[in-house]
Amino acid sequence: MSDEKAKDAIRDAAAKGGETARKVADRAEDTARDMGDSVQNELASLREQVKKLMDERVTPALANAADTAGSYSRQARDSVVSGAERTTAMVKEHPAYAIGIIAAVGVLVGCIIAQRSTPRPWYSPDRYR
Repeated sequence: MSDEKAKDAIRDAAAKGGETARKVADRAEDTARDMGDSVQNELASLREQVKKLMDERVTPALANAADTAGSYSRQARDSVVSGAERTTAMVKEHPAYAIGIIAAVGVLVGCIIAQRSTPRPWYSPDRYR
């Protein structure tokens, strides 16, 4: 009988061990589920905070930047149009001055191009070979 009692004791211990293992697994599952819910709640809270910041700060700042850029664009366009109109009026009133200015600019550009295309005294083509 002592063998029977030992076998019964082992069976009882195995059953209790299995039951304990099930309880531990259930607790672990519940804890993981609670942690997952907590993480999801935290993510939802962070999303709300980001949305609130976007609505309160970023969107108005972008709108102000767009208005400022539009204002600068209109000012630049008006300046260019005004300059073109003044230039056209000056050329119509004084065509000789316009031709003289164009000739002077052409000579200046030609001198700059000619100076860049001629080798300088310190330059030697063999120097970099």
